[in-house]
Amino acid sequence: MRDDLSKDRAIQTSFGWLARDGPNPLFSLVYTPANEIFGSALILPPFGMQSLDLFIPAFYTASAGVRALRFDGRNNVGLSKGDIYDFKLSVMLDDARVAADHLVRTSGRDDFLIYGMSLTASAALILANEYPRSRAVLFVPVVDICGAVKWGARDDDLFEPYRRGDSDAARARNIFGHDVHAQPFYDDLLETGLGTVEGVLDLARSVRGRVDLVVAGKDEMSSPEHRLRLTEALDAEGRFILLERATHDFGRSPVARKRAFGHLMQIAQLHFDVPIEARRGRPAETEMVALARMERAAVKAVADRLGIPTESPLGPKARAAA
Repeated sequence: MRDDLSKDRAIQTSFGWLARDGPNPLFSLVYTPANEIFGSALILPPFGMQSLDLFIPAFYTASAGVRALRFDGRNNVGLSKGDIYDFKLSVMLDDARVAADHLVRTSGRDDFLIYGMSLTASAALILANEYPRSRAVLFVPVVDICGAVKWGARDDDLFEPYRRGDSDAARARNIFGHDVHAQPFYDDLLETGLGTVEGVLDLARSVRGRVDLVVAGKDEMSSPEHRLRLTEALDAEGRFILLERATHDFGRSPVARKRAFGHLMQIAQLHFDVPIEARRGRPAETEMVALARMERAAVKAVADRLGIPTESPLGPKARAAA
């Protein structure tokens, strides 16, 4: 489906559903440059975020002449099936594979960009391994996922009952503001190999394609040591930028946000060899805000038609919808 309000804009918006082999398709949003398209990018949804929340990297990407696909993951927030209570990284990775396959089939190319953020940066690395001609861009990547979750919960022993398999362990734990079924979440991290620092670094060393890093100097969930080891594992010493004063939530800083996503535009244009004469500068904030408001209203209408309650026009699904 295409939103008619975007017809005369430099960037066109479309939304719909990506079919999976099984039930429960994925809700997706696509920004497409109105003129020439030089390539495609896939934006993976971080824990607790939906496609609507990722309009800024999508807009910058489309402004670079690159089609940008976002999707709502299952068992996350957004319009796709499931509740974040059952979130697992392996499910998000399966959804990312569906979206990647869609990009390849519709574009005829497998050299797309992959954006991974925070906890889902490791999933981006797994996908990059499966598509060696792709190029991954990791924003504030978390190397120690268990450590980051424990920091967020202010509980260093959070996973101990689940490591031991205690029968009386609490069923739900609050992870970054959301109640999550803790035992399956923890078991899934171990099964995917992402439950330890060394597992994530081994994954990074196995990636054959190029990976770029955007790291925050005051990242509460990633130590300087982990950032250095990840950079070395990816051989990415010359392919990272440091947002010196930014925290993990770097998007809250207009300066850090513009620098990070301006850098993203450069990566996209270089990766797809966009001609100099076709390259644009940073997009206008007014244009970006207008398009974001339009798409949020359109997606809210879809949610209303489907009977999916939301806490706000932009908020997560209510638990009653699970």
